[in-house]
Amino acid sequence: MNNQSEKIIGNYPIVKQIARSPQGLVFLSKSPTTNTPAIVKFYPSKLAQSPAFMKQFMNELSHLKQLVHPNILPITAYGLTDKFPSIEVPYMLGGDLATRIQNGTNWAHFKDALGQICQALVYAHRQGVIHGNLKPSNILFNQKGDAYLSDFRLTCLEDYIPYTLSDYSSPEQIRGERLDQRSDVYSLGVLIYVWVTGQKPPQSALTHSEHEYEPLSLRWDVPNISVTMDEVIQQATQYDRANRFSSVKEFYHAFFDALRVDKMFLQMLSSVKSDVTQFSQETSVASGWFLLSYKL
Repeated sequence: MNNQSEKIIGNYPIVKQIARSPQGLVFLSKSPTTNTPAIVKFYPSKLAQSPAFMKQFMNELSHLKQLVHPNILPITAYGLTDKFPSIEVPYMLGGDLATRIQNGTNWAHFKDALGQICQALVYAHRQGVIHGNLKPSNILFNQKGDAYLSDFRLTCLEDYIPYTLSDYSSPEQIRGERLDQRSDVYSLGVLIYVWVTGQKPPQSALTHSEHEYEPLSLRWDVPNISVTMDEVIQQATQYDRANRFSSVKEFYHAFFDALRVDKMFLQMLSSVKSDVTQFSQETSVASGWFLLSYKL
């Protein structure tokens, strides 16, 4: 790495540090190819000393770079940068879902964003790719408000760096088992729970013990939500993946079918307050809001 005062790593001028974790450093920079704002993640240099790691890293990134979808953040470059394994992606000016949940969600935008997320997941699954890292901070937005999936799980890291699990990690991921589509269904169910309620999942939904586990219920925090809607989230967040929806596509259709029944869903959400944040009151619901507008 160059002298820190120069604020340059390889060909990347560093604007500011975005994040730091055991997996590496994330910076706001500029793409040396396009001269446009970019996010660059640098992994520990010790990883580059392992030919086995670098081979798997390059193979995984090559596969991920082939995911071309309007709602998946493209990988614009990857490889070695000044002896650091690195990934470059475009900088999204619309921020992330975590910030939107914290600052107040515009519920008129909820359906479109959720539809885009589901479309992207269905596409990735058809290509044989499991996201494995789904959470609000990995849902990004452009200036128009379009949602993008980002930061797919890299299995090559797990033998070298402790993987950081989250409240959105499925029980089988916590147990270190192989993931499948239903693992992303679980994470998506938790994400919607947090999105709707503004609350972190309770400990009963985070336990490693199947006997103590309790599927998430929207009605804990929004009691007027329909039973049908609540049952969709409960099925998505079952401890045993065999009891969940078999795919994101199946979950998606069940969720939006429930919206047809629960036509007052957004009006209810507009009055929800939580200990974490108070949601925005900018809700404006069109008469045909609950109709499906995406085909999966």
